[in-house]
Amino acid sequence: MVRRLAAGHPEDEYFLFLSRRDRGLSLALEGTNVHAIYLPAAIGLLSVCLLLPWKAAGLGLDASLTFHFPPLGGGFRKVVWIDDVIFLEHPEFFTWRENLYLRLLRPLARRAGHICPLS
Repeated sequence: MVRRLAAGHPEDEYFLFLSRRDRGLSLALEGTNVHAIYLPAAIGLLSVCLLLPWKAAGLGLDASLTFHFPPLGGGFRKVVWIDDVIFLEHPEFFTWRENLYLRLLRPLARRAGHICPLS
């Protein structure tokens, strides 16, 4: 998907924010307008909400697309991809820790400029 998007818009640059533990993976994107940025292997919520905006500001990004949670801060447009909200109707399927984590989705997603729902 990223390769096709980048090929269709060679005038733009794309930055993939990945976990440091993924550094050894071959992305087959060398020599393209796609760049990998590695964040500490922290909890996804902390990386996306706190570290990504700091890195994105340094890169001068226009927009971000994240899964579940938007970056907090940053002067760029935010799009959040939410693939499922079953936890809202059926919290009994999740542990108390998962419910606690997922309950942050609704208030944080409100900070996004756009939401892409998939379910």
